[in-house]
Amino acid sequence: MSVLRQLKKAVQWHDGMLLRPEHFQQADRRTEQLRHFQLSKVLSYYWGVSHLKIDDVLLPSGTLRILELDAIMPDGMVVGMNAEDGDHLELELSDYADHFKKTKSLLIYLAVPEHRSDAASVTSEFPRYESVESGFVINQNTGEEAPRFACLKPHLKLFAGDEPSGRFVFFPLIKIDQEKANYDVADFTPPALHVPLISKLGSLCTNTVKNIRTKASFLSEQIRNDKRSIMAQESQLHIKTMVAGLVSFEALVQTGKTHPFDLYIGLSNLAGHLSALRPNEIPPAFEPYDHDDALSSFREVLDYIAYCLNALQEGFTIVPFAKDDRVFKVDLERSWMADKLIIGVKGSVHMQEKDLIEWITSSVVATKDFVEGVRDKRILGAPRSLISGSKELRLMPSRDMILLEVVYDHSFINPDEEFQIFNVADTALKRPTEVVLYVPRQTEKQ
Repeated sequence: MSVLRQLKKAVQWHDGMLLRPEHFQQADRRTEQLRHFQLSKVLSYYWGVSHLKIDDVLLPSGTLRILELDAIMPDGMVVGMNAEDGDHLELELSDYADHFKKTKSLLIYLAVPEHRSDAASVTSEFPRYESVESGFVINQNTGEEAPRFACLKPHLKLFAGDEPSGRFVFFPLIKIDQEKANYDVADFTPPALHVPLISKLGSLCTNTVKNIRTKASFLSEQIRNDKRSIMAQESQLHIKTMVAGLVSFEALVQTGKTHPFDLYIGLSNLAGHLSALRPNEIPPAFEPYDHDDALSSFREVLDYIAYCLNALQEGFTIVPFAKDDRVFKVDLERSWMADKLIIGVKGSVHMQEKDLIEWITSSVVATKDFVEGVRDKRILGAPRSLISGSKELRLMPSRDMILLEVVYDHSFINPDEEFQIFNVADTALKRPTEVVLYVPRQTEKQ
């Protein structure tokens, strides 16, 4: 249905016309409609809160009182209120005792009756405005006080629990938790017009930036202290990956004025870059951005970023095996050697976990100089066992990755040789896509 079909026609002003209130009402309504149409077409998410302050003293005892509010409603209406001017919105939370028996959280909506062309805006069953006195007004030409006159104030209401009916324009404003007999603000972010640094979203994004910078600085220090090509090249690639989208995202965060959707796009771009920290990782298809629950949308992306950054846990460095047909191989360095080597194996899409475990347990594990002897004796080489993680390295396997410990047995492993893992009975479909060696950081400086 065409939105502009509902647009009020422009009043044809002319000399000598008999002016009626309806002329000005239609002109005002047309201006509102044009502004709303332009906002909705130029900005994806134009509604939300610019400023909100509640009474923190009354809330714990069960009274939600809005003291200050600046916002734009989904139909383009600009609303503002301040308790110092005698305005406030209030809700008694004890009236919702039955709701709190079922769940500890209560969602509060800010609403205003929608405009209806077939009903009065002040005296109808659902008045959109309240008629109030203008207050002190100065004549801008003479500077003299003008007579008081009637003004229209948006008839704002608070609804709790279920969404308001279709007669109202609304958005979720705040979520309240009940803990025993006390009430508190829950972890929720209403639709907003910008993201201040001190807000929940601002803090989460700032902490993410700090985390990325910390890890990048750690890798940079490793490069300065490590002259080995494999480690240095890997760290350099990781640093490039982390800073690719960092600076632009940091600029968006630091202004404190960025619209949440623009910040979300910057965060998603950052997540796309960071996905490269996980070998063969493809970023997931995130749920569509929800302006009325931006915190949930941000957290989904932030959780993925944390998952990607966890690949750079500071306890170890990942050294990938090269793949030559069915043979996975890597050149060992003596300084990497410990009593046990920790290896990660990731299966193909055609392999279930049991297939991957079977591949590991029946594979030959030895350095190149021992492989021929191992095969002649029809044995599998170095002892190995499956593990769920490594507390020493602060290592947990990534998705679809199985970890194993390989005993550093001098009968099968020479620290100056090429290390090989292969299964002579596997097929292309039943073969891992990736094998990596986890090298403890402390061994790199020895």
